[in-house]
Amino acid sequence: PGDPDNFYGKNQYGYWRTFDGGASYDHGNYFVGLNENTYGMHSRFPMRFNPVNSNSLYVAVDNVWKSTDGGDSLHPISAFVNTSAGGFLFVSPNDTNTIFTRYARTHNEGLSWTPINKPVYAVDPDEFNKVWSVQSNQNYYNIWFSIDTGNTWQEIPSYDLNFNSSTINMECLNDVNDGIFLTIGSMIYYRDNTLSNW
Repeated sequence: PGDPDNFYGKNQYGYWRTFDGGASYDHGNYFVGLNENTYGMHSRFPMRFNPVNSNSLYVAVDNVWKSTDGGDSLHPISAFVNTSAGGFLFVSPNDTNTIFTRYARTHNEGLSWTPINKPVYAVDPDEFNKVWSVQSNQNYYNIWFSIDTGNTWQEIPSYDLNFNSSTINMECLNDVNDGIFLTIGSMIYYRDNTLSNW
């Protein structure tokens, strides 16, 4: 944030970073302290900048790791035992103490974590109390929406959706109607609270 020349990329071999818009790349002199297996690093290990401080960033592997020096070093801010970050990471732009993984959330930047009983797939960037989930149920999937950070859930009908792929993602439109995009493989669906179906 605030510096378009500073960005990271990643492939199956790991992350790389540039501070000059891609004119040169740093392939390994960073993330000192990270001691979890990152082999095959890709979208299962997301990274997020702190929305208000580009020197601060977060990486989700099995646990959530934080850097305060632009990625030079990392330290863990979670200690998950029976679960992991699950390939999802959200840092609230309105309150950077609030972080969601696939299965847990914190409102004090990792000092304590609260388990979430459904896997998180999307969080509204302006209203982090609004959370979406997708959950497999034998031969079909349930889609759920929460307005209290995942404490309680309301099921969203999804019987007409073609779940023919295990690659499922959700993205908030971030509008007054709680718009949400759902991608299943190559298919894209949309729904908001003015519509009765996807």
